[in-house]
Amino acid sequence: WTKESAYYDALRTKNYLKEKNLDDLWPFINVCDKHDLIEEMVKYLIDKDKKSFIEQYCQRANPLKTPNVIAALLEYDADEKHILSVLDAAGSMCPLDELIKEVGERGRLKLLRKFLEARAAEKRTDASLHNALAKIYVDANENAEQFLKTNQFYDAATIGEYCETRDPSLALIAYK
Repeated sequence: WTKESAYYDALRTKNYLKEKNLDDLWPFINVCDKHDLIEEMVKYLIDKDKKSFIEQYCQRANPLKTPNVIAALLEYDADEKHILSVLDAAGSMCPLDELIKEVGERGRLKLLRKFLEARAAEKRTDASLHNALAKIYVDANENAEQFLKTNQFYDAATIGEYCETRDPSLALIAYK
């Protein structure tokens, strides 16, 4: 009923469900999802060692909230392995622009490398995806020149500016 009903106080219901320490956490998750209490939901599930519910949430309930979940996991210093398994659970249903923004703001873009490479292998052409991959390759000093010469989907101005302070020769390639 927490999913369908609009006739309850969200904070009181959330707190009540937390206090009850239920085995079935879906009513709590539904309240948090419906009322955008994602960070608190993630913290509670981590604290209660119910991490599998986080993956299930991103896979089945609301993959569109995966960027918010990943941001919360990073804030709570979650294990990288768990973060990657949450990403894998959401897969291609995860909104890339928001994910890249959230993870990039925390300086952890390289964490997404394999996930983003998998999305690129799906033939996705999102500029944000290819910009993120370019930044990762430039920072890792791995195949950056080849990527910049052969990839047509990154934004030249964004990546050129990014490369200016890191490697001016790559900036020239990006601007071409």
